[in-house]
Amino acid sequence: MTDIDKSIARVLESYQAAVHAKDVDAFMRLYDPGVRVFDAWGVWSYEGSDAWQRAVEGWFKSLGDEKVKVTFDAVKTSSGRESAVVSAVVTYAGRSAQGEELRSMQNRLTWALRVSVPRPTLRNCPPVPPNSPPSRIRPINSSASVAALPSPI
Repeated sequence: MTDIDKSIARVLESYQAAVHAKDVDAFMRLYDPGVRVFDAWGVWSYEGSDAWQRAVEGWFKSLGDEKVKVTFDAVKTSSGRESAVVSAVVTYAGRSAQGEELRSMQNRLTWALRVSVPRPTLRNCPPVPPNSPPSRIRPINSSASVAALPSPI
């Protein structure tokens, strides 16, 4: 498993944990500030993290005492040095406060992800080698169907 694949797995795990905990801050840390999210519910797209955060807050608040267990199946990735694309079938299972499954739904997910590595600063003077593992990989586009990378990355 490559470093990018490991980073992608951490993003998926963090997504699952943030949704289950209904933790808006943890959820939003996964997204780039300039994210564009295409949604299959009500609003065609959310431009930027502020708009997406308002939607996520509404979603989590609407759950009341329920929790949502997220599972990813048929995960496929394609990555390069600066970007990666992830697609998956996502199951969202609503669970009561007692843990019993109330309902579930499946959706398609496609994420365009930006790979970033630490950049030299005054405190971090050594140059970063070209093949350094990513320090962060975050969705810059998200869709229930298809997303395209904005130009330039």
